[in-house]
Amino acid sequence: MEEHYKNDLARLQAIIEMDSYFSQLRQVRCPLCGAPADQHDPGVHDGQPANQLENIRQACGAEITKINGLLRDLVGTSTQLDSELANIQRQYSEQAQLFQSTTQDILTRLAPAAKQYQLELTEVISVRDCLAQAQVLHARLLGLQAEREKIASFVWRAETREEASDILLSQSVEVFTLKVQALLEAWRYPGLTRVTFSDEKVDLVISGKERASEGKGFRAIAYAAFMIGILEHCVDSRSELPHPGLVVLDSPLVTYKRRDTAPGDEIPEDVTAAFYEALAKLTADKQVIVLENNDPPVDIQNEINYTHFSRSTAGRYGFFPV
Repeated sequence: MEEHYKNDLARLQAIIEMDSYFSQLRQVRCPLCGAPADQHDPGVHDGQPANQLENIRQACGAEITKINGLLRDLVGTSTQLDSELANIQRQYSEQAQLFQSTTQDILTRLAPAAKQYQLELTEVISVRDCLAQAQVLHARLLGLQAEREKIASFVWRAETREEASDILLSQSVEVFTLKVQALLEAWRYPGLTRVTFSDEKVDLVISGKERASEGKGFRAIAYAAFMIGILEHCVDSRSELPHPGLVVLDSPLVTYKRRDTAPGDEIPEDVTAAFYEALAKLTADKQVIVLENNDPPVDIQNEINYTHFSRSTAGRYGFFPV
């Protein structure tokens, strides 16, 4: 910018000097028209006014004044910028020295200390994990010791009360078999003498015969007595044994009435009637649902909740409505 201003000043000075040189020339006649200089009319040639050169000199002087003012401002601005640049360079030098010293301090003093602290922290974390695991194992050990003491106390009680438990178990089984025996007697089970329970077979023994050795029909009626006997034993027991109070029997009386039916498979009619008569007398806290192919006696149908599935349009078709 300064060079640009100086070039403009030099050009303007040259214009002024040229005008000064031209004004010092000797006056001669015009080479075109031959008129003397004092009688020459410049408008005849170019139409320019006589004071053109004076205006140019004044314009050049004004432009020189303006450029000198701009040049002074430029010098002042350059001086200020040089001062700011020197200040910035000084600050940069100081910050660079501080950065180098800090970096050197970190590398020589802080980095080794940080590495040492990292190693110590790793060791502390490892010890903490070991202590936490030991705490968990200790709590588990205490729990196992408590369980062992509890089991030991139960074993001691079982050993000291083994005979009494056997007596109570035998008494409970005896009460249950008497319930089953009373049911079979009410149902007129043929040839009934005594009902017991086999621990080996885990099944009833009726009149000295295992239930499984009887025919299919008597096995079914004995199984029904077993299930209803459990119901009555639990509901009527003084120990308040849990039971839903509901028994569902699927075809306890029906038998295969084929020509090759083995002897003993068919249920006598008196047993069928007695079966329904006994069920009709059950108390309200006991419910027995029987799904059977044979209809109960007509005189008992009004005493029970009887539903006949007709499998036709008359009455109820089946268990699920159509």
